Amino acid sequence: MPTQIQLFEVIAIQRDVAKVGMDLSTVMDLVVKRILNLLKTDGAAIELKEGHSMVYRAASGIAADHLGMHFDVNASLSGYCVTTGKAQFCDDANDHPLVDKKLVRGVGIASMLMVPLIHQTQAVGVLKVMSKQPAAFKKTDLVLLNLLSEQIAAVIYFCEQLSKDKLLRLASRDEMTGLANRSVFMEQLRALISINHDSQTRFGIFIIDMDNLKFVNDTYGHRAGDKLIIEFATRLTLALPHVNIIARLGGDEFGVIVNSLGNDEKLSKLHQQISEYFYDDLVFEGNVLPLDASIGSAIFPDDGLSSAILIEKADQRMYERKRTKKREVRVDVADSRFALEVTQRHTERKLN
Repeated sequence: MPTQIQLFEVIAIQRDVAKVGMDLSTVMDLVVKRILNLLKTDGAAIELKEGHSMVYRAASGIAADHLGMHFDVNASLSGYCVTTGKAQFCDDANDHPLVDKKLVRGVGIASMLMVPLIHQTQAVGVLKVMSKQPAAFKKTDLVLLNLLSEQIAAVIYFCEQLSKDKLLRLASRDEMTGLANRSVFMEQLRALISINHDSQTRFGIFIIDMDNLKFVNDTYGHRAGDKLIIEFATRLTLALPHVNIIARLGGDEFGVIVNSLGNDEKLSKLHQQISEYFYDDLVFEGNVLPLDASIGSAIFPDDGLSSAILIEKADQRMYERKRTKKREVRVDVADSRFALEVTQRHTERKLN
């Protein structure tokens, strides 16, 4: 049987899932992150069955970089789990006929355990955990996964009452802003890399970070912070009406994919367009909320041939811009103080 500590953690996860409510994307993300500590495992994912594919709609740990990836239902262990509606132990991922050997070696998966997410007797997806060690999972882990899978399936059940289209939207959209979520961003980025791999056709990405969200949350409260996020997303959409995808990657971070780049000048112009939409701050309930963005970009194939490298390059440039802005603020403050001291000395001399 699971330990008392594990059962308490399951209850805590279930409580937090209930607090989130109908935000399916957030529910799935919460579960796959918390399950790492619950089972002391290396990775976790939720795959939903969409047509003839299994799609990673939430992932954590060693699986995090595979958000949005597709697998054939009929040629994957996850698909078999969905089709049979039965849990699947995989003690050796490198020696299983339904496992993609190239993928598991690349990720470092040695063993897996997955349980079906069953909605009205029909499996709609799987909750999966993975380890770098062979034969890492036991029946106790299966008990814990089943406890969590039932609640996830219940959330899916209530979402699906609206319609299958609504379910897909909830799994692929950020609830607060209505933008695509990280899963869709990664899915589209991988698709573009695959499509343009042979032709080496150039495209670009932006990683964009809000500069003042923590300050606003701490000073004016989370209602003001939420309003700032929504306004940020709205202005980003207005600034970039013709790009492939705009996504909220999480918290105060956003991602943009720009196809058919052509030359660097287009990326520079888009960078300027974004900046122009954040010149004016936001007035909310009588308070002026500072609204600004730090932006980093990367170009395929110039900066890299994989999603991980492109995102890393754009992240590095975004954080460098953020550090530069902080240095500029410090210089401005120092200049202001110096100017004030000069004025004070000049005034004192005149008085004397």
